[in-house]
Amino acid sequence: MTGISVGDITTDGIVCVGRENFITQNIYKSADYKILLLGREKAKKNVEKYPDDADFKKELLDSENELVCFEKDVVDIYNEINKININSERAKIAKDFFEKGLFNEARESLNTDDILKEQSKLLNAKLLNYEKLKLIDEQLEDNATELDLKAKLTLLDYERGEERITAATTLYNEALKSSKTIQRIISLAYFYMSMSSYKKAKALYLEAEGYLCEVKEYNKKINYEFILTFNMAIINEMEKDFDAAKVNYLESLEFLKNFL
Repeated sequence: MTGISVGDITTDGIVCVGRENFITQNIYKSADYKILLLGREKAKKNVEKYPDDADFKKELLDSENELVCFEKDVVDIYNEINKININSERAKIAKDFFEKGLFNEARESLNTDDILKEQSKLLNAKLLNYEKLKLIDEQLEDNATELDLKAKLTLLDYERGEERITAATTLYNEALKSSKTIQRIISLAYFYMSMSSYKKAKALYLEAEGYLCEVKEYNKKINYEFILTFNMAIINEMEKDFDAAKVNYLESLEFLKNFL
């Protein structure tokens, strides 16, 4: 759609707007516009009758400014309406009234009481769904706990040889799918560290950093910042990146000091 700009107002109160394309708004049909026109006419008569009265001059200037603002608002709303998706029947009716210049009818078609009643129903439905989702999250957390436990027990099955590690790794990752918490991410990262899979461990520790702000709000007993930076220091040291390891060790020390 091409840009819309205010054009001329005809003697019938029709505003033409647009560049290559244009729409006509029958503003004279609008109760709002009629009120503004009456205000301007009244102000004009007062100025004609009392040309030296500063208050009447200001009143005329204000009324003319209001007309200009009104015209601009009509065009701005037109532009906005044509940018958004209008799906509800009420909104479509309001848009139709608006484009015909029937602004009061457009307002009345959007009955606030009806909209708020529908809002209340939707919010209640959302709350019910939230409760359902909360229950599902709790069940998924239990599911993740079971998978974690199975992974730990699988690691004890030495008869399976190296295959026990592969199986446990799969179980730990499946647990993470059910419930991705910072504690579970760190646990899996530490497991990878113990397997000398430093690249995977580092990726998980970096991912865990994204959960720090959220965790600090409700769990102040565990110094996750220290755990993350200290373990990252160990990984960097094992990978012989001693400069990075030194930085991490110093950071972890500061986190520990601030925590104590």
